[in-house]
Amino acid sequence: TSQPEDLEPATVTVAVAADGSYRWNEEAVDVAALAARLAAAARQQPQPAIHIRADRAVVYEKVAQLLAAAQRAGFAEQDPTRDLDGTDAA
Repeated sequence: TSQPEDLEPATVTVAVAADGSYRWNEEAVDVAALAARLAAAARQQPQPAIHIRADRAVVYEKVAQLLAAAQRAGFAEQDPTRDLDGTDAA
């Protein structure tokens, strides 16, 4: 008998630019589209990993809003990462 392979969850990167705009895997999205994509992704099995990148100049409120939106959509965990190469995250 063959056993199903363990599926590695997909990874989604959401970036917050210095101006507070959002990008979903490099695609610019508005707040409504971001919420819809988060909700759709949260229903996937296995649930994708959400990696959050924020420009160093962005106000933290925008990052906090993104974290709250991910939690409302049903994500238990997010991975807030910092852009390590010193360039803008978006």
